Parts: sequence; structure tokens; C-alpha cells
Amino acid sequence: MPATPESILRAWFDGLWNRVSQGGLAVARCRVKGTQRGALPDLPATGLPVTFERVAICQVDGDRVTAAWNCFDFPGVVAHRGRLLVTRVRVGPIRASGRLVVPSALCAVLALTASVAGQELPTRQSEHLVGPVRTVAGETWDASRDGDRPGTEQRHKPIDTVTFDAAGRVTTRDIIDDYGFAVGREVYRYDGARLVESVLRDEKAAVLERRTYAYGARAGVEASSMAVSGAGEGGYEARFSRTASGRLERITYLVKGVEMGHTTLTYEEGPDPVVVAFFLATGARAVAPVGPCLGAHRMTYRYTGGKVAEHTLFEPDGARKRRSAFTYDAAGNVSSERRIEPSGETRLTHVFEYDRRGNWITRTTTVARTDRVRGGASPPLISITRRTLTYE
Repeated sequence: MPATPESILRAWFDGLWNRVSQGGLAVARCRVKGTQRGALPDLPATGLPVTFERVAICQVDGDRVTAAWNCFDFPGVVAHRGRLLVTRVRVGPIRASGRLVVPSALCAVLALTASVAGQELPTRQSEHLVGPVRTVAGETWDASRDGDRPGTEQRHKPIDTVTFDAAGRVTTRDIIDDYGFAVGREVYRYDGARLVESVLRDEKAAVLERRTYAYGARAGVEASSMAVSGAGEGGYEARFSRTASGRLERITYLVKGVEMGHTTLTYEEGPDPVVVAFFLATGARAVAPVGPCLGAHRMTYRYTGGKVAEHTLFEPDGARKRRSAFTYDAAGNVSSERRIEPSGETRLTHVFEYDRRGNWITRTTTVARTDRVRGGASPPLISITRRTLTYE
């Protein structure tokens, strides 16, 4: 039976979402999953999982593929590996997803900022929850706008499911990737108030990642180092350096004992960093993927009332890449963001519905963008996230 462009594309990729075909030609946006078992330039094999997007164009003549073109989201490769490799860091009320840090040509391994062990334990407080929350789950989806109301809904995607113990510590997290697909379940193990290990397993219980935390002579819950390993022989180590007052000021990343790079954190009078910057082991400036197709060498923060009022990203040459200004509602959640870039301006407005305990259960986000390059404003988009919380 002659092959079709769609059947071939479906066989090639783990997830196939958007596709357009005409005659013997098809274009598709796909998800690719795998394990990094071989080395990339200056990036040793880690044995850790990888998820990224790919755009493919396929031309078919009968049962043969006569031509194919591919575009890989290589920044996404790093970003989604970073979701597993490095957890989130608290920077004021904003929690930035952990990412690997690389120079522009994908030349080395670094991490965006501290791990949970570097700053705080994974707890209800770190998840911005109030009251005796036992579990959090939910889903998110995008929708077009129909007047003042959401219109046609797109695919509903689950979000992470998190479980807490009686002390408020995270015990399990069912991780969902940025595309809405399950990665696996992460289980946390504690020794008193200290987190000593977290293990991420896939749906077949195979270990995807293991993090082991070590503690120095200093009393407290802050780890002195974190070792990360995957299913293979690879992995890396993050070492945390602190000032005499206990502030985290540097994270050094090593692969097989060799430094691959480091992150520096600079403070003023407050408890949170005002500058976070990324470097290779040589001291050369590195770029951190901080979002899909978005990277920065340096991030600055301005705080008002203990909350991030402004967040700015800079290129290695010092050029400003993005500046975001935030406002908050009475519950302390971000109610708006104004995002300014050279190409245009994006405004995000968040409206929350709260339960009687004071935790939000529905968040409706409206995104409006003005493009300076092409001119004019794009139609507003709506994104809805709905959470289900259980209590003790």
C-alpha cells in the first residue's frame, strides 16, 4: 500500500500535533523524545531524557520518501533537558524554571540558578499555597476569543500533580513536560528537615534521574552540593558556595570532576539576588535558555515590597533583550505583566478565581501583542488553567 506523507511523519515521531498536507507534500510540528547517550560538542553524555520540538517537511512519491527537511528546536533540547536536570529557584515571588546554560553554539553545560537544595525545600510555601493542602492537580488549555468570552478550545493538557505530607513537604510530583505529556513521577526522601534524595522514574519505573544532596558543617537545610545521575553512566555535580551570612553566591557545575561552568548571584540589602549571570569555566559569558527560543547571559531583578517589580534579560554583549514589569493582586499572585522586546510588546493579564482557603483554582490569562516589525496588533489569545486541590 503506498505510503502517505502523514503516515510516514506519524511513524517518525513520538508526538504529532499540527500537520498540513497537499498532494505528496506534508508539513508537521512534532514532539521528539529520547535519551542523550552520546556526547554533543563539549557536552558529555548524561544518560538523561530529552524532549524537544521539531518541524518536518516530507515529500512522498508512491511508497518512497523523495525529500525531507527538518528544523530542530535545539534551544528546546537544552531547555527540556534542564527541566529534569535542574529544579526551580525562588527569586522573590517569581519562580524561574531551571535550565541548562550554554553558549550560543551549544558548547558547555551550566545551570540557570540554584536547585531547590540551593535555596529552599520543596514545600507548600515554595509552591505558593496556603492551608493544609494535600494534593494539587489540574489542566490547562488555550482558546480563541469570542467577544468577551473564550471561544474554541484547543487540546487540554494536564499540569504537574503534587502531593504533600503532614509537615507540608512535597513527597511526590508527577511531572508533565511543556507539551502536556507525562515525564514520570519524582519521589522525595527526607532526613529530618533536610532533603537527601529525589528520584524520577518513568511509567515503567525505570530511573530517569536521581539527585543526591550532601550537607556541610553549617547547620540548616541548605545543601553544600547536589549530584545528578541518569539511567546511564553520565551525570553532573552542582556545588553551592555561600557567604558568611549564608547567601548563595555561586554554583559551580562539574562533569566527572571537571568544571563546565558556573552561575553567580549578586545581592544588595534584601534576601533575594538582584543579578544572576552565567559563565563558562574559562570565565567567558554563557547564554542560558530561559524559555522556548529565549536565552540570556544575565538577568536583573528590581523588587518592591518583597516582590519582583521588574525583570530584565541581557545578551552577552550587554544589549537588553527583554524587560518585564509586574503587578500583583491582593493575594500576591501576578495580575499583569508588560513584556517589552525590540520586536514588540506583549501584555499578559491574569484573572484568578479562589477557593475558600485562599488558593487559586482557575486562572484565565489574556495575551495581547503589538508587533513593531510587522506593525499592528495580533488578536488576543486566552489561556485557562484549572486546578483541583484537596486538603487534610
